[in-house]
Amino acid sequence: MTAIVKASWLPRLLGGITAAYSATIIVRPEILAGPCKLTGPGGRAPQSVRLLTTAIGARDLVNGLAMMLAPPGKPLRTAIAIRVLSDAADAVAFGSLLPDHRARIRIGGFAAAWAVLCAVGATTQKA
Repeated sequence: MTAIVKASWLPRLLGGITAAYSATIIVRPEILAGPCKLTGPGGRAPQSVRLLTTAIGARDLVNGLAMMLAPPGKPLRTAIAIRVLSDAADAVAFGSLLPDHRARIRIGGFAAAWAVLCAVGATTQKA
């Protein structure tokens, strides 16, 4: 058991960071909307952006908590796989659909990097 717990620290840390960031964007959507260049006058996120940011935040909060709390083995590997696939989908969506070219590169790249980092975390798991 000690080897499994020791090997699973990285995905659990990444899950905790994901959960914390996700809770933050639920409360303050501008933290995500701003870098995406989706804020309106005064730096506030419009209601439609707040809705989508909250949905993304809720999805990622649940997944981050799953990575933190899932039992070792298949449940944890499944939670990690969901995180990797969610971030890969975000990388494609943000990287191709954001209205600002620089934001597409920055936000899409960040989502892709997070997917890769979480995938690396999966390699620390025993089969």
